[in-house]
Amino acid sequence: MNKACSVIFLSLLLILGSLYSSIVHAVNSSDYYIKYSLEMSIYNPSMNMKYELKALLTTKLSLLENNTVKYTVFIERIESKEIRGNQTSTSTTTPFNENDSNFTINIHYDYEQLYETGFSNGGVLYPILGTNLYNTALFTKFYNMSYQGIERYKDAPVHVFKYKLEYTIPYIIYNLTILSEGEYYIDTVFLQPLYYRSESVLSNGNINITLSLLLETIETNLPQNGVYGYEKTENIELLAGGLPNANILVNGNKGSSMINITNMGTEPGYLIIMYKSSAKTLATTPIIPQEKYRVIYLAPADTKNIDLGIILDKDISLKTSTISIVSNNVNWLEIGGLAIIAVAIVSITYAYYKKKSNINTNKNVEEHLQEETSVNENNTAY
Repeated sequence: MNKACSVIFLSLLLILGSLYSSIVHAVNSSDYYIKYSLEMSIYNPSMNMKYELKALLTTKLSLLENNTVKYTVFIERIESKEIRGNQTSTSTTTPFNENDSNFTINIHYDYEQLYETGFSNGGVLYPILGTNLYNTALFTKFYNMSYQGIERYKDAPVHVFKYKLEYTIPYIIYNLTILSEGEYYIDTVFLQPLYYRSESVLSNGNINITLSLLLETIETNLPQNGVYGYEKTENIELLAGGLPNANILVNGNKGSSMINITNMGTEPGYLIIMYKSSAKTLATTPIIPQEKYRVIYLAPADTKNIDLGIILDKDISLKTSTISIVSNNVNWLEIGGLAIIAVAIVSITYAYYKKKSNINTNKNVEEHLQEETSVNENNTAY
């Protein structure tokens, strides 16, 4: 009996605890946000000039029908400082609300555009740097990227990349050399940048301009789960993902350049093809440096045949699986709620056993008195 009661007690505790946890973590799955902190500096020693910028901005992703997304960027605050020799000028701007069109940008993306611009960091940096989204996305295709795997950042699972760029182009009289390196994290569901660090040097032999950029997430409610799949060959790396109900299958045969991609799920997903330095793309005209990645969108029930432009050195069989990374942060509200539930169950259980014990005790006393009375009556009769 005691074992059965213990099992019931623990089961109730687990059930109520899981219910409480699901209430605490409930999120409106059609509307997500990311709040960023951005710091940027440009230094030109030949002109004795330095420019610094700090900003707070928030992006919102509202999932609409027909596999489209409303993407909104609102700049909450901008602080800038310009130093020229011994003179310093500063400026701080804080908009009154999100309806100020000078500080808010609204874009309607399909998922293909969302994945492409998110992966290249083009979307979130556009309103601050004023760069064209397409050019930003195209430029980042030249990075030599190194995939580091999945980690957790701000409670969301992220793909971690390191990159390096060395590129020289003809510029007026002297060649312009660009050296850049850094790392960035993108979430596994929407491919949105959550962390981006870059250090770059632009030089033409006489002038060296340094540019540093740091983008960090302050808080976000992006999903803590999604789907993930990874496989690599000698010349490429394949990285698949998407929303929790996406189900990406990738198949290819050794000796072929073709792969078949299918989304067996009910939500959008993607496949990223990352070419290694020795790989070649399908570009009809030579591009130096060559493109380093391709982002392919897959709608629910969609199937695509992709020519990689290289011959596979082994069979490919990739299938995404669900990922879930739980935060290490202590949620005292949740722990407090579980503690209250536990105390309530313990109190009820204790009261029940105490009452039952009292009933049994009274019953035993009554039976004992009845036995003594019966014995006394028998002695008297004798």
